Amino acid sequence: MRRLVAVLCVVAAACLSIAACGEPLATLGFGGANAVAFSPTGVSLAIGGSAATVQIYESVSWARIASHEGHRAPVEAVAYSPSGALLASAAADGALCVWDVVTGASAASFAVESGAQAVAFDPSSGLLASGHRDGRVRLWDIDKRRAIRELRGGSEAPGVAFSPSGARVAANLGGEVAVWEVATGEEVLRVTMPGSPILCVAFVADASLVVARGDGRVVILDVAFSTLRELVPPASAGHATCAALAPALGVAALGYDDGAVAVFDVASGRELLLLPGGGQTPRCIDFHPAGSRIAVGGSGNAVRVWDLLSGQLEAVLGGHAAPVRAVAYSPTSALIASAGEDRTVRLWDVASGDEVSVLSGHENAVWSVAFSPDGRHVASGSWDQTVRVWDVARAEEALVLRGHFRAVRCVRFSPDGNLLASCGDDGTVRLWGAASGHALAVLRGHPAAVESIAFGPDGSWLASCSMGEVRIWDLATGETRQILRVPDMYVASVDVSPDGTTLAAGIFQSVLLWNVESGEQIATLRGHRHAVWGVAFAPSGALLASASQDGTACVWDPATGERLAVLAGHTGYVWGVAFARDGDCVATASYDGSLKVWDAGAIEASAEQAADGS
Repeated sequence: MRRLVAVLCVVAAACLSIAACGEPLATLGFGGANAVAFSPTGVSLAIGGSAATVQIYESVSWARIASHEGHRAPVEAVAYSPSGALLASAAADGALCVWDVVTGASAASFAVESGAQAVAFDPSSGLLASGHRDGRVRLWDIDKRRAIRELRGGSEAPGVAFSPSGARVAANLGGEVAVWEVATGEEVLRVTMPGSPILCVAFVADASLVVARGDGRVVILDVAFSTLRELVPPASAGHATCAALAPALGVAALGYDDGAVAVFDVASGRELLLLPGGGQTPRCIDFHPAGSRIAVGGSGNAVRVWDLLSGQLEAVLGGHAAPVRAVAYSPTSALIASAGEDRTVRLWDVASGDEVSVLSGHENAVWSVAFSPDGRHVASGSWDQTVRVWDVARAEEALVLRGHFRAVRCVRFSPDGNLLASCGDDGTVRLWGAASGHALAVLRGHPAAVESIAFGPDGSWLASCSMGEVRIWDLATGETRQILRVPDMYVASVDVSPDGTTLAAGIFQSVLLWNVESGEQIATLRGHRHAVWGVAFAPSGALLASASQDGTACVWDPATGERLAVLAGHTGYVWGVAFARDGDCVATASYDGSLKVWDAGAIEASAEQAADGS
């Protein structure tokens, strides 16, 4: 199971001054990627993370092809053997696993009491070197499944590397670099580099090392003469957090605490490419063997793969294998459901962050998801023109509803759970029996695709939005009760306040509020820099959240129109937003393939404190 890393979000009064909110409470997916490694042929990418698993992705379609779940603690390092037949992983509890890449079976496993930080194969794939938090470097015979040597290190050993011939092994010891002869265990070099931690070491030849440091310097170390020479001046401002060295390609990369990654030529020090920050601090980097790509993982959910020739982001891996379009909480707030363009609906355990189940069956992108009021079922709407209802406990399909003849944009259960409503590109709103799946009514009148729907709190009426208008339908008669017109404006989303008095709609870069009874527009909330794709009221009605193509979600006070917080951390469009039923958290779904959970209770509390003090 994949696990999240929960990072408390301290939302102070600064949020009220429209500052960006801090870290999300949690990100569902890897929970932070600690290690990435391309296979020797470049056909796959291995990712180790805080979820205690190793995920394998195919590097053309970027589909996830395997998941290794033998560890019990966060995976700190991964490495392929030179032949590509084996994959090794090292975990924080000291466990080392070696996997057969073809079968996925365990080829060997080792255990040390001290947490493992690094792992590397020798050129013959017969030996494995590991670095540990006790500062020791250990050599293991894979076939005999036993330790053959323990090398004295330093305070820690976060990096190991074999020389091209396999005759020597080097270690990054935090503030020192050491080199040993593999056959005898004799230490042939130890150099102290004070002032900045060492991030990465790699052999250029048996007698030459390249060393990357946290201050941005990259230096060359001659093993025979213990000489130290600076190769490259700092390529970017800021503190470097991780590095990758590819001596055979003549390139290096440094990840910085501002999220940026600098790629540069080792010989000249010329910066070749500066990749922008992705809302996460980089923890790990690896080059594709051909030098055409680079994978960057960090504190956030996703691993990002960049095309180095074009400088374009090629893939975002983590959680869903494609953009996430919608998110919904269960009635108890124990589960989150997400809908993605990877054709799946995924259920997540909110407390642990575990992915509970993957609901597969749709034949195209899934754009909407909703829980039934009793939490026993989840409905989803897809571009495959179907609405599907899933049994949550059994994680299986219960109903397939067919009737729309174009993509389904949105699905919602009525408050009593008896009805299921859907809308889509065919311009209709359709009502179904939630238990039977029988078609009950088709509401026609919108001039274009119907983007979003929301039931009134008593279930007697329904709001829907389309190009230039929002309609309120009387469900007893199937007739339009009211039309709220917004000429020539694209209306992408709609929601109704819990007391049924206010209707919110996402329109271009704004959120419009209407009084439901009178039809009077009462407010325009401005602050987004791009289209608003989702809106959602908190259960108390005291907060309103909006999701935007500008990559952020905003939290508003609907009574005053004041923007209380900006939730910034996604690296792609934010499509969906949903509050937990207790109102304490708000979840966002993004094009970057991740879900993030934020502390809504703290935002509301800060707003109340500010109001009391005014």
